[in-house]
Amino acid sequence: MTVFSNVTVTIGGQSVDMENVGEMVLIRQLDTRGKLAVCGFVDSELRLKMRGQLSVAPGDKIEVFMDGMRFADHYTDSISRKGDVVSIRAHDLMRRTAARYEGEVSTGQHSQLFVEAMALSCGFSGARGTPLMTLYPSDINKRTVRQILMTVSEYGCGVWYCSNGNTLTFTKFGECSDEFTLSDGALYIHSVKGPVTAVTAENTATQEIYSAGTGSRNSTLLISGAALTRERTVEIASETAGMTVRSFYAEGVGLDVPAEGLTAFASEGVRYTAYRTEIHFEGRVYANARTEDIFEDDRELPTAAELDKKLVEGRLYGAAVSDGEGFGIVEEISGDIRGSKRHGFSPVEDNVTRFDGAVLDGIMPDRVEKISDTARRIVYGGSAYRLTYSDQGGVKTDIRLTREE
Repeated sequence: MTVFSNVTVTIGGQSVDMENVGEMVLIRQLDTRGKLAVCGFVDSELRLKMRGQLSVAPGDKIEVFMDGMRFADHYTDSISRKGDVVSIRAHDLMRRTAARYEGEVSTGQHSQLFVEAMALSCGFSGARGTPLMTLYPSDINKRTVRQILMTVSEYGCGVWYCSNGNTLTFTKFGECSDEFTLSDGALYIHSVKGPVTAVTAENTATQEIYSAGTGSRNSTLLISGAALTRERTVEIASETAGMTVRSFYAEGVGLDVPAEGLTAFASEGVRYTAYRTEIHFEGRVYANARTEDIFEDDRELPTAAELDKKLVEGRLYGAAVSDGEGFGIVEEISGDIRGSKRHGFSPVEDNVTRFDGAVLDGIMPDRVEKISDTARRIVYGGSAYRLTYSDQGGVKTDIRLTREE
């Protein structure tokens, strides 16, 4: 194990006497939410305990150097004292992406140029690796920076992190910013996902499902996002073909450079990607890293024959949507459903609604009946359909339209 004697820290421009530091841990965490992480954000938190009377204030910048090499900057947001010991928690610039985007656009935006400008406004030195796509007003207006970046993350199939140069950086699924050899410490291996031979994608704006490739559940990558298209699904299938993700836990792994973003650890020719890395500075610098047991939700994947049906049962041509205007149907007149024309429901009397202007092969619904707070029954064209959704904090999700038998 390499021993590091040259770790230095400054807080608010003041040098810290490292002999007074009792504990220092840097935690890099990708929120998997119980699923295989194919998109999202790597947040970095610095925890520091030290003795002395060094003045520390919220928002102070903390700089950490290891053998002259610099980690990403962190900013204090939690300070507590007990006796002469001060405990500090600080986060990197990814924390600032929780702020609402203050601007407003009326036309589609080039993702690279837009994300670069947005990153600079959050204090990053710039943006790197941004996937190429068009961001529409619905992706940007009245949303947080994080929500906008998530749309790009879902489309690009990868994660964002703050680099050691304080650059907002995108890493594609299966790629890492650093890799270390597991020459020491302990390694425990858990579940395995892959190798990937197929991709199933759900467009969360339209509830449409696309598929590319063939394979078992364990070899099928499940992704979702409001901007996903059939063409993008095919591209992702090509990009991820053959990839394997392994869940593991490694303890006491020596580091010789400041790790950033997602870190990989290699042992006997096998690569393990860590969704959580704890870097400990205790005389020597070492890491505990892990990726929890990999599992995905229990949705039943549609058969190949069902994937092309979309929402065309009966005489319905379009996709069910839910937004600030309520329920509606979006005509499929372009490759990007978000740029298409929307038609909505309008109330007539209690529990009865008429459909206003939707393209239903020239036939309007006879009626829309309220079944419950999260379900409607639509009758038209001699058939009945059930429209259901979930309500999560006032946001309607998981909208589904099925024909009654």
